[in-house]
Amino acid sequence: MLALDDPDVIAAVRFIRENADRAIRVNDVAHAVAMSRRSLERRFLRAFDRTIADEITRVHVQRAKKLLSESDLPIPHVAEAAGFGSPEYLATVFRREFGVTPLKYRSKVRGR
Repeated sequence: MLALDDPDVIAAVRFIRENADRAIRVNDVAHAVAMSRRSLERRFLRAFDRTIADEITRVHVQRAKKLLSESDLPIPHVAEAAGFGSPEYLATVFRREFGVTPLKYRSKVRGR
């Protein structure tokens, strides 16, 4: 649930969340809400204090975390299902965000 007054920003967030399984870009989001990228970026930053690209990554990471903790999918399948372009990029993001690889994250959350 979002408590925002900007319908375009709400539509952008909805698009990002509904496409969490795809490798989307900021231009895809702007196109989906029929706005210029720059205008949408300004309004998004004002509403959330983070960029559209940051939100895309955040949503992809949340999806990957859920898949890693709740499924036995191999890491390449998790990367694809979470909208990352490659398993290597998923690993890079996980190392940056959590200090561990996706496989170690899975083991950690499952208590192994």
